[in-house]
Amino acid sequence: MSSSSYTIGRWLGQRPAVITAIIAAVVGGVLYLIIPSNDEVIEQAKRIAAEPPAATAPRIPAHCQDRTALLASYQALMESKEHWKAAAALRPCLGSQDPELKELVTQAEVADAKATANNKAMPVLDRQLAIQRLERIAPTEAASLAKLKAQLERKAEADAKAAARALAALKKKQGVSIGMTKEDVLASSWGKPDSVNTSIYSFGTHEQWVYGLGNYLYFKNGVLSSIQTGN
Repeated sequence: MSSSSYTIGRWLGQRPAVITAIIAAVVGGVLYLIIPSNDEVIEQAKRIAAEPPAATAPRIPAHCQDRTALLASYQALMESKEHWKAAAALRPCLGSQDPELKELVTQAEVADAKATANNKAMPVLDRQLAIQRLERIAPTEAASLAKLKAQLERKAEADAKAAARALAALKKKQGVSIGMTKEDVLASSWGKPDSVNTSIYSFGTHEQWVYGLGNYLYFKNGVLSSIQTGN
């Protein structure tokens, strides 16, 4: 490139000044016409950025193309009471916003929610969630399960109380360990101390819980930090 530039420059240097000026003007004009200015480049970039992206059609899975087979598969799953699988088979095919398929998906979801809610073998929480799902997609259907919903709420409350009692009983059988809070210790087999000695320092509060037979617990800022037993 440098050799070519040198040759052209030498050739221009041998031409009369007027000819050289004309050639330079012509070349400059051509370059001005074919090379956009910085402002033009910026404006063009702004126009491109402002243009909305081209819409692309949603990709429809291959199994959605054969409608007859698709509906036959859906019907077979519904008859075998695999309602959720039936809904899942049609959901990918809703890209065309097909009202018939949308209705079939809703029917399958409603059937699945009702079956789960009425299944006594299912956990109470799963049955409650099924009713909540039904309330979103089919409020009228959910209204028919109002009595069942109240029964499940009472069952869940009773189960929670039973679990709390079982946990409390388990804690009563357990001893204490470093890191427990004072509430944990009170719920343990050690229970309430005979007396408490408290020392307050600039760096925190220390407590000594005194039990019988030379047993002591030491707390630092409310956390069990040391255990002393008499045996």
